[in-house]
Amino acid sequence: MNYPADQPHLWSSSTLYDAPARAMRRQWFAEAVERMGGSRSLEQLIEFHRHGGEHYADPSKRILMDRPEGLGTVCTVGVERKAEGTRMYFHDIGAGKEQWSELP
Repeated sequence: MNYPADQPHLWSSSTLYDAPARAMRRQWFAEAVERMGGSRSLEQLIEFHRHGGEHYADPSKRILMDRPEGLGTVCTVGVERKAEGTRMYFHDIGAGKEQWSELP
């Protein structure tokens, strides 16, 4: 797939979700990006990673997935590329560790 470089993207392992769940998650992301407007930032997208779908009753379908059999989101990563540089955010959910890196 070709995605516009100036637009935010969300990736997840789609084999973990049925078609209705994938569509719902895409909709949540589209709504979040729309609310952010043109001034969106990596920090705002990270907040979506943390809280996307919290209102949904079934935690197995939320952005931070948590299934009863122990399957769940283990990390989130965000990358922002701008004229002044590229930075990356990594969150190891199990260890509770976050890391920011400046990339060339």
